[in-house]
Amino acid sequence: MKLFNSKVCFCEANRALCYSVQLRRDVDDDESVDKTLYEVYYPELVATFTGNLLADIMLYPLETIVSRLYLQVHFQWTTFQLN
Repeated sequence: MKLFNSKVCFCEANRALCYSVQLRRDVDDDESVDKTLYEVYYPELVATFTGNLLADIMLYPLETIVSRLYLQVHFQWTTFQLN
C-alpha cells in the first residue's frame, strides 16, 4: 500500500513540474486572445502523461523487488504448509 502512495506522490509531483514548465512557456502569449480547447487541455494532458511515465520509470525497480520478495515469501510459506 505504501508503494502505491509513493507512486501517486511521484506522479503528482512530476505532473505539477511538467505543467508549470509548460505554463511558463505560455506566459509570453497574450491573455486577451481566446484559447482553443487544444491550447487549454493539451498541456495538462501531456503533463499528466509525462508524470505517470516518469513515476513508472522511477519506481519500476522497487516494484519488481517488492513483488519478487512477496512471491518468494508466499512460495516458502506454501511449501512449509505442505510439509
